[in-house]
Amino acid sequence: MRRVSAHFVSRVLRKLGHQPRILPAIYTKPFVKGQRNDYNDAEAIAEAALRPNLRVVPEKSQDQPDLQACHRVRSRLVSRRTATINQTRAFLIEQGIAVRPGLRALRKSLFAILENRKDEISPRMGHQPAVEIEPHSFTRRVRHRCPIRSPVAS
Repeated sequence: MRRVSAHFVSRVLRKLGHQPRILPAIYTKPFVKGQRNDYNDAEAIAEAALRPNLRVVPEKSQDQPDLQACHRVRSRLVSRRTATINQTRAFLIEQGIAVRPGLRALRKSLFAILENRKDEISPRMGHQPAVEIEPHSFTRRVRHRCPIRSPVAS
């Protein structure tokens, strides 16, 4: 059986005419008896659901997980880019070439350094930083489709 989120199941059940409630796990934990298994978990959820003033989690719309996924992918790309920049700077420092930290500083000076210091840098190392430092097209698409300050549907 595939894993699906509680919010997805809740949306499907709502379309079928039911009125689902998503209970936070922290509120069902006190009702678990004995070892954790599916039967005991289901029993604890049923008992917790009978409580009249139990807080429920608001159901996420389809846009919210999509937006969250876009931001996670973008964050991963930014961290990879930062790692690549730092690694390139470390390679250059090993060759005795210091470059200021940051993307802009590396972009401005990298190709000038490679041109001016051809005699100090081996040809193999000279081709190394040619790797794309920023995935321009994907970053633009993520910024366009997933703006940082987007309204969250409730």
